[in-house]
Amino acid sequence: MSAIKLASRYAKSLLDFAVEKGKLDDVHRDQLFLKKLMRESKEFNLLLESPLISADRKLKVLQSVIGEKMSESTMVFFQLLVKKSREVYLKEIVNSFLIQYDEHKHITQVKITSAAPLENNQVDALLHKLKQQAQLENIHLTTEVDESLVGGFVLQYGDKQYDASIARHLSTIRKDFDNNEYLKKLR
Repeated sequence: MSAIKLASRYAKSLLDFAVEKGKLDDVHRDQLFLKKLMRESKEFNLLLESPLISADRKLKVLQSVIGEKMSESTMVFFQLLVKKSREVYLKEIVNSFLIQYDEHKHITQVKITSAAPLENNQVDALLHKLKQQAQLENIHLTTEVDESLVGGFVLQYGDKQYDASIARHLSTIRKDFDNNEYLKKLR
């Protein structure tokens, strides 16, 4: 079984378990914490991936390191993962859970990258228009500044992207000039 399929199944089981127990928000918060921990702690990742450390030892370390920060539902899930030797897939499981959580709650992740920080009214106008045109219910927004865009913005959600940056327009103009037959004859 592929890692993606395995991660999806475990994430779905965790989501269903959390919904059944009424602890979905707690488990979601735990998954966000784990994602951050795996991004920042090389030691944590090495612990999970090490075949030399026994399952019992891993559980003891996990309990002592993050046990107090996690909900009981997440810790029960951890025990299952370690007993089944699936802890090496935790990163994929967490990512799959977060995607499935967003789908369950009808949340769309939206990212706006702009050349300069946008003002609140600009962001509100973009989101209002996006909600109307794409018929989105809930939006979780992240913003980023990238000066290489020169001006304008790039809006991404799902598998869609709207590029209204000056850098893209300049690139298009450059390509048009390069493909211009009249200019080719002048060279």
